[in-house]
Amino acid sequence: MSSQASEATLQQEEKSGTAEAPQALRPVPHPGPERADDALKVRVDAATFQRGVPLPDHPNNGDEARYVSRFANYSKGLRHDAYGDVLPADYSQLAGSVVSGVPDFFEAVPLGGSRKFVNPQAAQAYQLEGADSHALAIAPAPTFAGLEVSGEMEELYWMALARDVSFQDYTSASAPAVITEALQGLNQLGVYRGPRVDGQVTADTLFRDSLPGSTVGPFVSQFLLQDVPYGAQTVSQRIRTRVPGDDRVSTFAEWLRIQNGQLPSQPETLDPTPRYLRNGRDLAEFVHHDFPLQASLNALLILTVRNDTDTDGKSSPPVHDENNPYRQYQKQDAFATFGNADGQDLLGRVMKLALLGIWFQKWQVHRRQRPEEFAGRVHNTKSGTRTYPIHPELLDSPVLPRVLERNNTLNGGGGGTYLLPMAFPEGSPLHPAYGSGHSTYVGAGVTMLKAFFKTDLPVQNPVVPGADGLSLEPYTGPALTIENELDKLAMNIGVGRLFSGVHWRSDHEHAVRLGELIALRVLQDHARTYNEHFTGFRVRTFGGNTLTVTSIAPVLPNHVSAVTGFSIVDANGLPVPGYESLRNDMTLRTGDLPSGWKLQVNTFPATVGSVRVVCDGITTHDDAAPYTVEATALAGPGVHTLMATPYSGTSGSGLGGVPLGLRLKTDIHWKVTGLLNEGRMNHDMVVLPDGKVLMGPTYNANTTELYDPATGLWSQTGVAKHSRVHYTLTLLDNGKVLLVGGTKGSVYFAETELYDPATGTWTVSGSLAQPRFEHTATLLADGRVLVAGGYADPSSTGSGRLAEVYDPASNAWTSVSAPPWGQAQHTATRLDDGRVLVVGGNWNTPLAALFDPTAGTWAELTPPGDPFINHTATLLQDGRVLVAGLARSWIYSPTGGSWTRAGDPSVSRNGPTATRLPDGRVLLTGGEGSNRLIREAELFDPVTGVWTPTTPMIRARRGHTATLLSNGKVLVAGSDDYNAPVQVCELYTP
Repeated sequence: MSSQASEATLQQEEKSGTAEAPQALRPVPHPGPERADDALKVRVDAATFQRGVPLPDHPNNGDEARYVSRFANYSKGLRHDAYGDVLPADYSQLAGSVVSGVPDFFEAVPLGGSRKFVNPQAAQAYQLEGADSHALAIAPAPTFAGLEVSGEMEELYWMALARDVSFQDYTSASAPAVITEALQGLNQLGVYRGPRVDGQVTADTLFRDSLPGSTVGPFVSQFLLQDVPYGAQTVSQRIRTRVPGDDRVSTFAEWLRIQNGQLPSQPETLDPTPRYLRNGRDLAEFVHHDFPLQASLNALLILTVRNDTDTDGKSSPPVHDENNPYRQYQKQDAFATFGNADGQDLLGRVMKLALLGIWFQKWQVHRRQRPEEFAGRVHNTKSGTRTYPIHPELLDSPVLPRVLERNNTLNGGGGGTYLLPMAFPEGSPLHPAYGSGHSTYVGAGVTMLKAFFKTDLPVQNPVVPGADGLSLEPYTGPALTIENELDKLAMNIGVGRLFSGVHWRSDHEHAVRLGELIALRVLQDHARTYNEHFTGFRVRTFGGNTLTVTSIAPVLPNHVSAVTGFSIVDANGLPVPGYESLRNDMTLRTGDLPSGWKLQVNTFPATVGSVRVVCDGITTHDDAAPYTVEATALAGPGVHTLMATPYSGTSGSGLGGVPLGLRLKTDIHWKVTGLLNEGRMNHDMVVLPDGKVLMGPTYNANTTELYDPATGLWSQTGVAKHSRVHYTLTLLDNGKVLLVGGTKGSVYFAETELYDPATGTWTVSGSLAQPRFEHTATLLADGRVLVAGGYADPSSTGSGRLAEVYDPASNAWTSVSAPPWGQAQHTATRLDDGRVLVVGGNWNTPLAALFDPTAGTWAELTPPGDPFINHTATLLQDGRVLVAGLARSWIYSPTGGSWTRAGDPSVSRNGPTATRLPDGRVLLTGGEGSNRLIREAELFDPVTGVWTPTTPMIRARRGHTATLLSNGKVLVAGSDDYNAPVQVCELYTP
């Protein structure tokens, strides 16, 4: 049709008013009850669905009830005494107002200063979308006196000390000492929720969180660095940050002002030059002045311009999620629904809902104190002004002297404190800590972004800030994905509050997941509202799973689950004593654990959908409480690492909760064996020809016992004539055992006894020429026994130079020539050529001599380079002799008659035992150190000449014995626990 004909037709239609509508065109519906009823039904169905989810319990950590003076709970802004403890009546009035929800009650709460509490009535607010704020729960916060709080506080101290260190310098070969020290400190914590690699905190994971993308690539998310397209303009993300070293609240007087809610005494000081985020101080300042929507909105705006071909800002199909129906529509574009406006709306509306959810937790449930408040308790305890039940791990931590030094510098040399150096002059805001508001709303915002965009795409043009923060440089590492950088964005915002000193790690880890859950529940409501064909929002969650969210699926929980700890339980599920609460670097002594033992993963709530455990790289799932790990996963010797994560669904499906890692050492070396019938100390024992072990008498008992390696049990045998200590037992060639010397109080024994294994009886076998104790008795090659040295009177002098020989054939004692010097607490070792090497016996002078049994004579030797007393001497497989005591050791070579310095034991010990193992190594155990008994055990390798620590004994010991059994194990028995004889025995398996 020509243009003229068309015009004529149009004019005719206008005159007649009879233009025909296309057949497919329907009249515009008039508003009416049907549409209104449908709209009501959508709302009612959504509310009914949300109400149908069971309501959770809301337990707190019990500190408020546990400590009536309320020192363990949030009280900032109230009135405090001179030590910083809240006035209990004021606290009760605030808590009562929160519980009642009556608006006027809050106005009657007395304040300590001019600062106001932040919005406690928000805990009572209602909402029209998603789950009600009271319908979701998080785990109780860690307790004031607990190990987790101790570790969290140590981490915050290190973060404060490292605020000005560039994130890029964390992994530098020339990283500042504070980074190295922080890594060492965090790796020694008993409980730590931060990310690790093979059980260790590394420079790449330092101060990050456990979200899947948080440890991938540079510390700062691309969404906090790249320019933001803001309509017709582009906004740089450089910010006004603080000058380096600008830490606050370092004096107790200023801290007390801040706790009372007074304004800071000095204003903030900002760097006049805007910079990109490059260190903890910059990150802290970003989250100091940001608004709830800011970080997530910037990320959304950056994503919407990616590959936006028409640049109209309404829709960005290339980066919309694959479930977005407009990716398939050929003749329609998204805008109000599924377009950028829809995403912006979802992002904005979830911010308030996230805040309502966490404000209920903060004020109504937990009322957890801020780290700066806890630091005041640390300061009072360390300075002795007032004591609180703070875990010793923190009080003994090496970070505290560094903090004291730092605060002294901040105070101009006027004295240090143990307060937490704060990034802001005013410290933390005036609302409780648990959980973090920032973490909640960024967790919700990031979840909305994941639901709206295709997040497995790589980030375009990634950058890192320059060292001075004035410019951006290209990032050249492995590819960064949108979803990982969104996780990292959530980490940055939450961790920024940790760098500020205003929040704990657990405030963030639990709250960011609460924000995720709040957003997912809102998405379920919104999935009901669309007209388009829509299969649901796809979201890669913080637990690593990808969920498709519709109006009724998946079944989302009413809580943020969490792993709260680990235990060892027996076959009946009962905690094994000593293993009720595991901590990092604990030693599992598998030989002591009962048959059927397992590792139990404890969770909040007690029952979740499943727990995923990654143990030494192997993943298992347990779908039924109690959640356990089989013993076989941990039975092998060495270090084992675990990471346990709870999930809302079975087999690790559904929504993930807060994980917890554990690093354990499994010991297959030491095992408790049968108890002695009577405790023993300063005794002796010997292996009999049948493999059993004879235990001699002790100070308060003349009974003797037999140990059977086959059964691991002790049984009574014959009774010796005397109870005694510091004697010797020697196995004779005829199978009998000779008991020589000893003492009991002021009585010193000359009378000797013989034990006959055939009859199990003791008989007197003559007497020494003079009583003695702390002597040596050495079986000679011809079957006789050389007895040398020892003390013989209360002044510890007397028969030190007397030597005698016992002849079993004649049952007679004969004196031989005297040693070159008087000695006691020495050693006597028979060499392969039959001579006897005698070493030590004097605290001040190195001594050594050889006894020739054939000639019956002594010859002095060049001694070792150190004096020895109450030491050990062990004949090595190659005929040399290892002499060890205190923190030194020497080796004597009979072929050259020379001494060589051996490696030094790692522990200085007086009175240890040394046992040669079947493979030639020497096991050194026990003894006494500086004001302590020693548990540590060490191995000496004659081939390398090196001492190596082995697993410590089950208990510390001195005055004990260690004997090699015929099965290659070492039996360690008895101990002098400061005049208390010990029954407990243990076996060492090499």
